[in-house]
Amino acid sequence: MNKTHRLIEEKVKGFALEVLPDIGLELFDVTFRRENTGLVLRVTIDGEGLGLQECSKVSGIISEWLDENDIVGYDNYNLEVSTPGLDRPLRNINDFVRFRGRYCKVVLKDAKEAGRKTLKGYINNVEDRTVTIFMKSSKKYFHIDYDNIKKANLEVEF
Repeated sequence: MNKTHRLIEEKVKGFALEVLPDIGLELFDVTFRRENTGLVLRVTIDGEGLGLQECSKVSGIISEWLDENDIVGYDNYNLEVSTPGLDRPLRNINDFVRFRGRYCKVVLKDAKEAGRKTLKGYINNVEDRTVTIFMKSSKKYFHIDYDNIKKANLEVEF
């Protein structure tokens, strides 16, 4: 990613972090990159009961601010405002607490702790820095040190 794109991301992040709490939302991520369709400024927002109406509202707020302040500096780009989705990444220990009871996939750095690298199960508990995953298929609980988690995301259970 080039320096200009990073600077645009940082400015948009700063603005979003100022305005989103006032409407009960939080910033999840901001990216600005060239894709097959051209330049895309993607703002990902989060919050309870988040839907199309909130995304549209935030899009309007950010779009107006971008136009007033000429932040992007490119004539042709697309602004997309979206949610993290059903398979959202779990990026910190607080996400595990927030989504307790939900089905997830966890990839471990070291398989020794659980006897396998990948776990799919329910977030049963979070205590200190230990995440407990319940695997319904084996009826087993796995107590995982948070620092051993390489990546994790919610999943839709079929």
